[in-house]
Amino acid sequence: MHIITNNMCMYPLIDRREISIDSFCLIINFSQDKRDTYIRKEGSIQCMLSAGEIKKEIEARLKAYLSRDKSGIRKELLTMFIRIRSLTISEIHARLNERFSISIKAVASMVGTIASRIGILHVRKSNEGTTSIYEVKEQYLDLMTRVVVTN
Repeated sequence: MHIITNNMCMYPLIDRREISIDSFCLIINFSQDKRDTYIRKEGSIQCMLSAGEIKKEIEARLKAYLSRDKSGIRKELLTMFIRIRSLTISEIHARLNERFSISIKAVASMVGTIASRIGILHVRKSNEGTTSIYEVKEQYLDLMTRVVVTN
């Protein structure tokens, strides 16, 4: 059960805390079994997105991300993830630095944007726990391939 007030929606969590969702798009995780729950603004009511709507949203964000690619580096980065699927920031930097002049911080920023804003990468720690490994989420691999090929 949730309470709707003005442009905000309050959701009780499993541990009895509450969170507030403003009018921007937000992806949160509040279920007991740790499944992702996607919430978006529709009119003045927050609603759940279906799997198809989530893919459409991700596709739109991916296209918008690539539309701002002036040098081709974003497309090259996504192509790298399609081919290799699991990379660290330093591996990406080494490969991109062969064709583009780019800092490791800029690479980390691009990968972070793809992981957090677009939502097509999964982040896990290496066995030593010191390095983050970025992996393509399998359910978005075909979508990612289609968008990169057409742009």
